Amino acid sequence: AIMIETQNSSCVCLCVCVGAVVVCHSFVRRAAISIVEWPFFDRFIMATIVANCFTMAWDSPLDPEGTWKACFIRACELAYLAIFTVELIIRVVAYRF
Repeated sequence: AIMIETQNSSCVCLCVCVGAVVVCHSFVRRAAISIVEWPFFDRFIMATIVANCFTMAWDSPLDPEGTWKACFIRACELAYLAIFTVELIIRVVAYRF
């Protein structure tokens, strides 16, 4: 293990590097790591990916605009976008990519 101490203007952060995993003792990062490592997080993301696949398969360029199906698919796309964006932000904070 390698101990790295970094200091910026607001806090001192002590990190432990083990292989490619970096664990830092800040509240936000610990919370992000606990969310990402929670087993139901991956299950939720996988279920969202499967639902997104079904939505994309159900969509047709021949469907007229303004129907309930088109509105529903558009709402699903926005929901998937929000979920995947939040997932990306949480993973970047947790793993510091």
